[in-house]
Amino acid sequence: MSDIYITSTNKVILGGKVVGKPVFAKSAGGQETCRLSLQTDKFMMVKGESKVFSTVHDVLVTNKYSVPAFKANLREGDFIQVIGELGSVNGKALVSVTDFGHEAGFLYVPSDTGGRTPAPKQTTAKGGSFDMSELPGKSSNNGGADDGYFTQNAAFERGAPSKAPEGFSDDDIPF
Repeated sequence: MSDIYITSTNKVILGGKVVGKPVFAKSAGGQETCRLSLQTDKFMMVKGESKVFSTVHDVLVTNKYSVPAFKANLREGDFIQVIGELGSVNGKALVSVTDFGHEAGFLYVPSDTGGRTPAPKQTTAKGGSFDMSELPGKSSNNGGADDGYFTQNAAFERGAPSKAPEGFSDDDIPF
């Protein structure tokens, strides 16, 4: 049993909003870095009321592809996703995004005209329902023509098939 090796995994995936101004610097070795704070939100129902619980994470990005993109485009309020590993500096948690299997990128990319793509609207929970009325596109998969199949009560309005399929009888049911 001495040939069994057990490894552990340290992987963090965060998607959230940049709070505060990102700080860009160069390390002693000349590597560009970006230090930022990323806010993640959790929506929960507490005593019948929708509540938002926010957590702010410190992130250090040294990924050679992400830092130049962030330097050119990243601003406070942008939504980004980082994949890195959890560590600590002076007893404070820090998510590090390096070149080795880690990445960082925009969830909402700035447009080429200099404008910003708006963040999604955040609404309170509606007890299990999901309102798709504000999403782009049509609600059916038939090339954009809306046949009414996916309307709100369509599933309840459709009746049972008019007759049993050909070649099928109650004797075919195994129970």
